[in-house]
This record gives sequence, C-alpha cells and structure tokens, in this order.
Amino acid sequence: PRHPKSRIARNIPFPSYGDSLLRDEGGWRSALASAGFGFQAYNIAVFEANMLDTPRQVPSNYPPCTSRYSQATGAICAGNQTYFGQRPSYINETIAWLTYDMSRWGVPDGQLMVAGLYSAGNDVGYLPNSLQLYQLAWYQTFLDKKLEIKFGYVTNTTEFIGTFVGSNLASTFGPSGSIPIQLGMSISPTPSFRTTWHVTDTIYNQAAVQRSLPINSVTGNVIFDEALTNPAGINWNGPKGTRELFIDELGYKQPASPGNPQTWLRLDLLYNTSTFRDFSHLPANPGATRDGNFGVTFLADRQLWQQDHSSPLAAARGLYAGISVMYAPPEATGISQYYEGRAYWIGPFDNRPTDMFSLVAARNVVSHYLSDATNRFSGLTGVFAARTSNSVTATYTAHLMPGLWGTIGVGYTDHPSLAYFKTEGPSFNVLASLLVNM
Repeated sequence: PRHPKSRIARNIPFPSYGDSLLRDEGGWRSALASAGFGFQAYNIAVFEANMLDTPRQVPSNYPPCTSRYSQATGAICAGNQTYFGQRPSYINETIAWLTYDMSRWGVPDGQLMVAGLYSAGNDVGYLPNSLQLYQLAWYQTFLDKKLEIKFGYVTNTTEFIGTFVGSNLASTFGPSGSIPIQLGMSISPTPSFRTTWHVTDTIYNQAAVQRSLPINSVTGNVIFDEALTNPAGINWNGPKGTRELFIDELGYKQPASPGNPQTWLRLDLLYNTSTFRDFSHLPANPGATRDGNFGVTFLADRQLWQQDHSSPLAAARGLYAGISVMYAPPEATGISQYYEGRAYWIGPFDNRPTDMFSLVAARNVVSHYLSDATNRFSGLTGVFAARTSNSVTATYTAHLMPGLWGTIGVGYTDHPSLAYFKTEGPSFNVLASLLVNM
C-alpha cells in the first residue's frame, strides 16, 4: 500500500444547506424539497509539493518502468513518482448527492439516496481517475430512531472510525491511518449492510458487513485495483479471493454544549475473510497467501477548553486533543501499526468561529516481514524498505464564506514512501486545498 438525517449515519457530517454557495437562491432548493428531493454537491481540490532539494522522481540509473501500473504501485523504476507530492501533485474530486423522502409513500424516516463521483489527478497511485457511482442506498429508522439501518452501495470510510481531524470534511490533511483501507474498508462504493443501535443518547454500537475492496488483485493497491476492476462502481462481486469484511464500532459520543465539553471515543474491530498475501513466507515464496485478516482501531477526541459558552452552536469552539491507535498483523498487512496524536483549535478567533488550526503527529510501523525481505536484497536492487515512517503536519482551515473553505499548511515526513531509493530523502510538503459546497 502507498503511503443527513441520522445522528450517526455519517460520522463526518456534510455542511448544511445554509452553508452552501447556492443556498436557496430563487427558491430552487425549496422547490426540490416540496417534491421530496434534497440535492447537495461538493468539489475538493488538493495540492501538495515537496519543497526540499531532493529528487522529484526515481533517478535514471534505475531500470525503466515496464508496467503500466508502475505509478499505482510506487515502483522504483526510472522516472516514476513514489509518493504524492514528490513532484507537484494534485487531485480534484466532485461528488453530487440526491436524496428522496420516502415518508411521502408511507415509509416514515425512509430515505433513498444516490450519488455520483468524478475524480481526476496526476498520481493514480494516490487517487485513481474515475467517473462512477458513489452511493446507492436506503436509510431507515425503527423503534423511535433508536435503531437505524442503511444498505446498498456504500462507502464505509465515511460511516465508521471518524479519522477526519475535528470531524471536519474540509480538513483534508493530517495523517489518518491506512490500516482500515488495507483491510478492505470501502473508500469507493461496495455492497454493504449497516445497523446502528443507540443504546443511550451518548452510547452507540454500529456494525456492518460489506464486500471487501480487492485485497490481493492486480497491483496490491486496493484503491487503484477497485477502480480498475470495478470502474462503474456497480460490481456486486470483486476479483477472485475477494470476500466479506465485518466491522463493529462501539462508541461514546457527547456533543459540545454550554458547560459540557465534547467527547468522542470509538473502538472498531474489523475482520476480513478475503485472501491476503502472506509476507511471513518472503522471500522464499512471494506468492504465498492466507485466508482472513483482522484489525483493531481505537480513537479518542476530547475538548480540553471550551472557549465560548454563549450558545449550543458556539460551544464547539475551543481546544481539543485526540489520539489514534491502529493494529493489524504484520504477516498480512504492509503497514501494521499506526499511532497518531493530534491537537486542534476550533474557532480560534471571535470573527472566525468556524476556522480550525490543527497539528498532527503520526507514526507508521511497516511489517517487518516485508521490510526485511526487501532490505535483504538492497545491495543488488538498490531498493530499500522503511521500517517506520514518522510525520508532522500543521494546517489552518479557513471558512472563507458560506460554502467555501480553504486550507493551507506544511507537512514533514522522514520516509514518505514504503519502498524507496537511496537518495530519495525526506519530504517537506506545502499543502493547499479548496472545498466548495454547492
């Protein structure tokens, strides 16, 4: 691997219709709502570039790239890019949502949703270019909203764990851990069925079963291989060996209110029945596989200082701290441990109550089976494998106007790619992004 209506239905909520560029100009949204429809779209553009005097690509003394998938795998071949931002890199992603209120047909709290995705960039190993279905799902509540279900084609990275700093969709930077995605959690739509049980107003348990991303397919990059083998996003089954991923999340979530700081704790267990590569047999048997792999993640965020007690909306302002710990067995997981500490300040200035400053430090630990096998032959190949990767990222996200957020920042990483060439060096990237909510 390279480096709306529900209370919990999305742990990273969309901005409201009032916080959009078009809002209800001319009454167009009201007209849609009168017919039972809701529409929302956002576009996010991301840019990174390394500012250090280090190579922008693999040197010419390495063998030429012979595979059309070399960029997807970060292969060490002449002229290739091994990490996002090694040379100036960008992605642009647009997602458009349409929902329909099924209560008009006698189904209270029923909602049908469909979304499409367009993405483009110059590093397909980071995010493949695609035009596809993003979601097609039914959402429903039962038992006075204590029980929720959602099923269809779903992207579970926005349903579980909550890795966005400050739960802010506009905060695109800061390491967030790749272990759930390595275990097959969908970052693009796969068939999924999810339930959420609100045990109390603050304690919840949600579980899902989904078709895994393709774990052991063409390139080994699960995001690229899903786009390659399922370009329209509608395949029910994946490539051979792709089976089910089971996810369970137990959480405690207390929103901020005057005098009550925000707290969010979540423990996730993941088990995938798919066929994985077995790194413990390297280098003798590079084709060895094993069925099944698991992972566990724990994340905690706490508001340490409440800056404004004047209203429930203002109570979220203040200083926060959080941690992430993730683990999966090194026998079948390229990056098997992840540790993150984060501090962030929501609403640092009275005249900018929804801006956010964040500082994130993270450490990735690479499977020792994979790194040892690679480094054993480094004298012959000139290819090395990092045993750890450490990074620090500082960003400021400004809410420029309704529907528009801009982020700038910097990030330092000592080993920005898992496999690297000797003179690759660290990265010190300038970061920028722009999020537009329609």
